[in-house]
Amino acid sequence: LAENLMRQALREPDVKPGIHKNLAGMLIKQGRMREALPFVQISYNADKKDLKAAQLYLNCLLDLGQAEQVLKETEKILKEFPDDKVVLVSRASALRSAMNNVAAQEELDILAEKFPDEPVIYRIKADLLGDKSTKDALPEYEKALQLSIKHKGAPDPAIEWNMSLHLLRARDLK
Repeated sequence: LAENLMRQALREPDVKPGIHKNLAGMLIKQGRMREALPFVQISYNADKKDLKAAQLYLNCLLDLGQAEQVLKETEKILKEFPDDKVVLVSRASALRSAMNNVAAQEELDILAEKFPDEPVIYRIKADLLGDKSTKDALPEYEKALQLSIKHKGAPDPAIEWNMSLHLLRARDLK
């Protein structure tokens, strides 16, 4: 119902970018990144200083495999918000996706020092390590998993999924 109401509001001549952003946020929470992208793009382009719109935009781009675009956008966004954790983590993730492993590792090491309790940082570190060695990746996944449980009260499914693939590779079926 909320989605339908927002889509109806988009038809109004005086629609504000916030409606686009809110609809995009709702679609993103449902994993509908491809549908969300045009809405969040409108909101982001309308106000480049809207940090939430920028974060949602980066989230969509990353999920859709557009690492190079994420790197371009994070460069601009970080001029306005140099210490934003979500933007910094997005950049590190994009560096990994763009196969710039050295820069990704350096970025992740800095982020781990700056935000030692952020599970996503350790998941990305584990993903990066896992590209070469499952054995090296598993302790990072474990750390990420424990942090997600500690801070969110439940394990993060993305961490569990990625970790499970490496546990299977290691033949650790428990």
